[in-house]
Amino acid sequence: MLLQIALGSGLLVLNVILMALAALVLESAFRTVHPWLIAPPQRPKLVLMLVAVGLWVLGVITVGVWIWALSLHLVGAFGTFEEAVYFSVVAFSKVPKAPTRCRDSAQI
Repeated sequence: MLLQIALGSGLLVLNVILMALAALVLESAFRTVHPWLIAPPQRPKLVLMLVAVGLWVLGVITVGVWIWALSLHLVGAFGTFEEAVYFSVVAFSKVPKAPTRCRDSAQI
């Protein structure tokens, strides 16, 4: 049980570090294009930036899902990698328990 808690905690820390690095990269990109952003016209650029940030966040979450799926698959929590990916997607996308359960010995 302690190993499972340690694994889950480690994966959470890894996800937080990933998100922090992604935010840093995004902030650096904003600094680079700042002169272009403040020049008129600004509304189309605002829409473009909102779309870009939304896609960036989606990409970061997708990487987090794949990290969890790969980890769950490597520890043998699911019979197939597809099940591990499905469980990770469901777990990331809603708060209640996911409909797919991993083996009792591999629950996190």
